[in-house]
Amino acid sequence: MTCYLWVAGKEFDVDDFLEKSKLKVDEVRYIGQPKYKDHPDKLIAKFNSFQVTISSADFTELKKQIEDTIEYVRENKDTLKLIKQTSTIEYANLHFGANGTPDKPLQTIYYPAELIILTGELGLSLETSIYNPDFFQTES
Repeated sequence: MTCYLWVAGKEFDVDDFLEKSKLKVDEVRYIGQPKYKDHPDKLIAKFNSFQVTISSADFTELKKQIEDTIEYVRENKDTLKLIKQTSTIEYANLHFGANGTPDKPLQTIYYPAELIILTGELGLSLETSIYNPDFFQTES
């Protein structure tokens, strides 16, 4: 899994924003388009949005994802300020993915203060999905 930045809004002019920001994005979606090419009849986009990969560190490397994200936010801080200045943006999330541990009843995720301060100043939310690695294993 990667850490990615997802920015979205129903009235958000994603093309105009990307032209101004010059961000390099992985994916742009528009309201009404299918979210997945292999399932065009399911999961239709409800927002205009874009997604940027911030870290390609694996599910098992959350610490690396966080380090990469701090570096990315520092390097792109001036550009990312446009997010907070764009009133039609409804969601701006940094989304992390992590492997859970099936046999542990409690798992915590630590975010350093620097990441929280940087993202808070820019109006970005933090989100984490914790996946049970056993669920995704296939039988051989």
